[in-house]
Amino acid sequence: MSIPKIAFIAITAAISFGLTSCHSSKKSVSNNNGYDEQRSETRVKSLPSELKAMTETYYDWVDVQVPVKIQIIQPKRTSVSGVAKMRKGESIHISIRVFGFEVGSLYADKEAVQVYIKAMDMYWTEPLSVLTERYGLTLTDLQSLLLGQPFLPGSGTISASDVNKFNINKDRDIADNGIVFNFTPKKLPENITWTYSATALPESAPFLSSMTITPGTFSPFNCSFGKPAVSPAGAVSSGFEIGTDFNGKEFQASWNWSFDSSKWNSGLRITKPAVSKSARKVETPQLFKMLKSL
Repeated sequence: MSIPKIAFIAITAAISFGLTSCHSSKKSVSNNNGYDEQRSETRVKSLPSELKAMTETYYDWVDVQVPVKIQIIQPKRTSVSGVAKMRKGESIHISIRVFGFEVGSLYADKEAVQVYIKAMDMYWTEPLSVLTERYGLTLTDLQSLLLGQPFLPGSGTISASDVNKFNINKDRDIADNGIVFNFTPKKLPENITWTYSATALPESAPFLSSMTITPGTFSPFNCSFGKPAVSPAGAVSSGFEIGTDFNGKEFQASWNWSFDSSKWNSGLRITKPAVSKSARKVETPQLFKMLKSL
């Protein structure tokens, strides 16, 4: 099986699972556990203060262009490179390349998500409204996730004014007088759990280290983030690894940015990739059958 086909099946399956796995509405439920004020004996700040300090490392941005490498680890190892372009709150376009040649693209805007593999002349698409209606998520939230910045569903990257919208508790002490703490939105869509973890060290601001999303009775999405890089958008993750299990198939992938070669706030424009008239549309049920063949 060719690299483009493996990449198409694996990447698209992960996206479609995220769009369709949870059949809940946007009805909010409240978790009233409140803040856990437990502190490490080696730190001075309270946990809300730690979270506030982390939010202050994030800045507004308009657009970015950055190289990316996507590696599929399981069910079958392969990798593709590409160039990602994003305009905040408007669109995401990733040109997928193998050996330097464009073989396809991943595109999302406020209307829909589309994955197109030119080398196979096939594509998959779903309206973004599925994600919004079931999870309360927006395109801006997805962009925050890709940059490794925590967000509130529907509101994008969190700010200092959002701290009281989270339940916060200490997870554990770590080396160098640091701690790991967890924070979860107090209001979430029904039948979904959502937890962030951050690492805080005495000499630096806390940074996002992982997040876990469990939609209903489905397997959780576990995402671990690399250490932050400095950018015009503030602290951004240099990459992340994601793992889950769907339809009895374990999925694991990594996503790595090359921010050293990025361009920010340059006024770039993004055009939706055209799909050839002869391209075959792959429906979601068929996609999961293809996944089992990997």
